Amino acid sequence: MIRTKQDYRRCLQTEIVRRGFWRDLLFREPTARFLLWLRRTEYHCNARGPWHRAAFLYCYLRYRRISLRTGISIPKNVCREGLTIPHYGSIVVNAACRIGRNCAIHNNVNIGASGGGNCRTPHRR
Repeated sequence: MIRTKQDYRRCLQTEIVRRGFWRDLLFREPTARFLLWLRRTEYHCNARGPWHRAAFLYCYLRYRRISLRTGISIPKNVCREGLTIPHYGSIVVNAACRIGRNCAIHNNVNIGASGGGNCRTPHRR
């Protein structure tokens, strides 16, 4: 969970090291833009203060817009640092899941409950 500016920078630095994040962002790669807005939304959601509330609303709207365009549905505060999404398209993660560090999620992946009466989701230990 990203709570401070240092956590935000460390998280982005980890994702930059994992792949050419700035190169992808420069060439308007949708997954890099999605990760950037996801992390900004998490930071402003967890930080305190009136400035963060206004920034959260703006970031959340941008995050939802790119989420709809790419087909990626990863809720905030689910993934720890090092998340990599090589390809966009049909990625769904349940909000009750907890995904650990340095995870790569490919397209057409669904992580969550089985749909039955038992709502168990995967989590890190």
